[in-house]
Amino acid sequence: MGCKNNENIYSFNSFTEEVKSLSTPRGLQTPLLGLTLGELGNYLCLSDDSNNQYMDIWWMKEYGIAESWTKQRILKDSIQADIRGDKFIPILLWKDGEILMQRDLGTQLVSYNPKENNFTKVKVYGGTGATSYTPSFYSLKTVIGECFQVSYAFPKIELV
Repeated sequence: MGCKNNENIYSFNSFTEEVKSLSTPRGLQTPLLGLTLGELGNYLCLSDDSNNQYMDIWWMKEYGIAESWTKQRILKDSIQADIRGDKFIPILLWKDGEILMQRDLGTQLVSYNPKENNFTKVKVYGGTGATSYTPSFYSLKTVIGECFQVSYAFPKIELV
């Protein structure tokens, strides 16, 4: 994203070595430090978790079309009180529409169900953190570092 304002998102095509500019959602006023850029369910997403009462996820429904940004507001009142004020980073969209999020100040994972408008803590055994990984020419060791273990089997999880 641009350093001086939030008006553009820049992408670099490593094959053509071209830089492309995409417009951010209209009305976006959150400072750059309060935003997280990512991909959820094959959509470009911006998450804004700068407010303690809610978080906004902006979805670009048609890549490259500025008018296709749509906002989903998620109220935090259904999160357990002990973690309600923390920042959450969306990392994965489940097939049933739930959004897996990582707590920014720790290793806690939560799953948000938009149909029921509630959060559920997810307990992961033996985990120290989570990230969404899409195969690319970068290895996980390049991105995360040497101190990690890759598991090709799904870890045991428990909803609490």
